[in-house]
Amino acid sequence: MSKDLFQVVDHAGRSLGYFQATSKGQAKKAVVAQITVTKLSGAEIYQVHQNGYGVTDVVDGRFNLVPSDDAAVSLPETKQE
Repeated sequence: MSKDLFQVVDHAGRSLGYFQATSKGQAKKAVVAQITVTKLSGAEIYQVHQNGYGVTDVVDGRFNLVPSDDAAVSLPETKQE
């Protein structure tokens, strides 16, 4: 069975590497199998917001790139002279 070369990219178009596999599904499955997810709580959540890290909303396993009103950050008003 011949193998083809695939590049796996994330949702932002960044490369996760090149893989030799029999199908693109196999390459994707190998990358996903190596990804771990941990739930944050307490001080960890506070640090994410304090440091201003971007948080992407996920709905039904898909990225929801439309910002919600709750996530909107209001900019401080500038005084004009």
